[in-house]
Amino acid sequence: MATKLAPFPGQKAVDRARTYVGRAAYSGMCQAFTVTMFGTGAVGDYDGDRDADAVDGWRKAVARGRVVKASAIGDFTKIPAGVALYWSGGSRDYGHAAVSIGGGRMVTTDASRGLVGIANIKGWWARSHTFLGYVEVEGNGHTLRADVPAAPITALWGQASTWKLGAVGADVTRLGERIVVHAKALGLPAPYKSGPGPTFTEVDRAALQAVQKAWGWTGDNADGYPGPHTFKRLAATPVAPAPKPVAAPFSVMSWNLKSPTLTAPISWLTRRARQVAEIKRQAPSVFLVQEAGSPSHVKWYDAALKPVGLYNARATDAEGSGKWRAIYYQIDDWVRVASGLYNLPASTLYKGDQKPMVWTVLKHRATGERWLFSSAHLENDAPADNERVAQMLAVLAKLEAVAEQYDVADDHIVCGVDTNSRSWVRDRVHIRTAFRDAFSRAKKTAGKDTASHNAWKDAREGERIDVIFTTADDVLSASQTPTPKAADHNPQTALIAA
Repeated sequence: MATKLAPFPGQKAVDRARTYVGRAAYSGMCQAFTVTMFGTGAVGDYDGDRDADAVDGWRKAVARGRVVKASAIGDFTKIPAGVALYWSGGSRDYGHAAVSIGGGRMVTTDASRGLVGIANIKGWWARSHTFLGYVEVEGNGHTLRADVPAAPITALWGQASTWKLGAVGADVTRLGERIVVHAKALGLPAPYKSGPGPTFTEVDRAALQAVQKAWGWTGDNADGYPGPHTFKRLAATPVAPAPKPVAAPFSVMSWNLKSPTLTAPISWLTRRARQVAEIKRQAPSVFLVQEAGSPSHVKWYDAALKPVGLYNARATDAEGSGKWRAIYYQIDDWVRVASGLYNLPASTLYKGDQKPMVWTVLKHRATGERWLFSSAHLENDAPADNERVAQMLAVLAKLEAVAEQYDVADDHIVCGVDTNSRSWVRDRVHIRTAFRDAFSRAKKTAGKDTASHNAWKDAREGERIDVIFTTADDVLSASQTPTPKAADHNPQTALIAA
């Protein structure tokens, strides 16, 4: 059993692993990646098969450490953050290892074409690998989870520095009692099944974090640890929260406009008037654009859409267009928080063709909640299906990192994309990530089986290569509108509960 703490235990390992997301690193070296994140060192060739691989890591932990086997795991979302995950199998039975980040998710090597990424634990490579479980104490005797001091410290009311996981004292019980009072006043679920008790545990931290968030606090102010303002507010009589505003659902429109710089049978002067008319007709709250054109063309759209309240989120590169991507938002619905551009990793490119993604974080004026929107365009060369999958997974991994950076909820991300792929990209996104095609979640759909690349012709049956991927659960409707006289792609629109 362990007698020492890992150099980077628990959340520290998670934080280290997240810094690698989107990077081409440790491909084919999952065990090395995992032990490096915890700083525990190699376990060696434990089973004597002349390979020091992930299977060795698991077998040594079973023999000399402490593990929780898959058979004892009913809910993958309950697997704690900051433990090592293990699989058997693979073409050479090397197995696989990764770092759990909580919520049924992990940071893993080879998420796509050699990139480190975030993925679901459940179902990972299910056809070739078997999930074994997770390790709490690894084979070299390091405890992976314990961020607790060897000797418990006494937590004191009003002294924030004394509040660490594992801290003890009467003030911990007092804190828990005040959490119960405030949680009830805020309409939150009861935070404890039994207690509270005199030891500050993850249950206490999570309960306090829920209260802090219900107060409207974000970021470090809602981390579940008490500071001066938390102590003061907990000690006071709770005030019933104001009724949460009921906001109307908002619509997101994603459309490849067919760049004016590309050859087309209809002139841009004619098409642009029809495009703007369709945008005004649909009146989207957020408009995600692919192939808007050069910076001068983007400026034309800026001027044409501003009178109806659609403003450019400025998610662009130095040339002003993000290589023809752009995002517009309804100024009456949203406040812009941040915007940016993401260049895809070189390992995902086809013949070096960069396909940048643009993103923006917007704050909803009615609810105060933040949403992350993005526009992407994948490789259009026919033989590049594998690259398209790698590009899409890299985009979504980046969006998850941006969401965490700007305190965007996991279910508040939307990405409009021309995948240039019928079902190949969409199916793999559904398998490997929490993102879903809006059509697959919508309560009501229109045009689901219409080809979105219309080729300047009237609506025809076929598959959609244009997709709105989202993590939102409550998609009220999804539709596409045939527009063969305005562009060679049909706009996709999703109505999402705010």
